[in-house]
Order: sequence, then C-alpha cells, then structure tokens
Amino acid sequence: MVGEDGIRMRVEHREAGVAVVTLAGEIDTWNLPTLRESLGLLPDDGVHHLVLDLSGVEFLESGGLSVMIELYRRLHRKGGSLRLAAVPEWLRQVLETTGLEQILPAHFDVPAALAAVPTNPSSA
Repeated sequence: MVGEDGIRMRVEHREAGVAVVTLAGEIDTWNLPTLRESLGLLPDDGVHHLVLDLSGVEFLESGGLSVMIELYRRLHRKGGSLRLAAVPEWLRQVLETTGLEQILPAHFDVPAALAAVPTNPSSA
C-alpha cells in the first residue's frame, strides 16, 4: 500500500477493465494532488469500472469529493462506472445530503460493489 501525506492507497486490478482501490487515512488538502494524479491515471490504464474501498478513510474534505466526481465523469465518458464500497456512516450522510449518491452509488462492501459492476466492460 502506497502511503503519502496521511493517505494510503492500494490498487488491485481484477478482471479486464475492473479495479479496486483501497484508500485509508485522511484525504485532505495536502494529499489531494497525489490522490487526483494516482486515480486519474486509471482510466488511461484501461480501467473502465472502478470500486473505491473507503473502509479505512478517517477524514475526507470536500476536495476529496471533487476528485471522486472528476473520476466518475472520466469513467462515465468512456462508458464506465465508479462505485463506492464500505462507506463510513458520516460520509454516507454527506452523499445523501448532497445528492451525490445518485452518481456515486455506495455499497455495503467490496463484493457488493463488484457484483453491481456491469459485466460488459464498456457499459455503465
């Protein structure tokens, strides 16, 4: 797991076009550029469907949500999808309050999120 500035990230490529990224720690102003760059490379690397495992995220500032929205847009433009897994209750409430759960669906855990990924890698 790569760690920098309080955030740890592990990328696990699954079947063709699907990846799971496990994030842990705090997502804040200091590590947003690293997070944006690292996650932003995945769609260019052949990832169509991405699951973000947020079970280890302790803090997420609004810029972290912006990174997720940007990533959703990039994947969606390519016919892919972004799904969140193991979302902490405090973050689930933010997603519901802001209406972001409509584009960033939250699943109970990684297996549930993977089960919701379309079987055709180029469809959302």
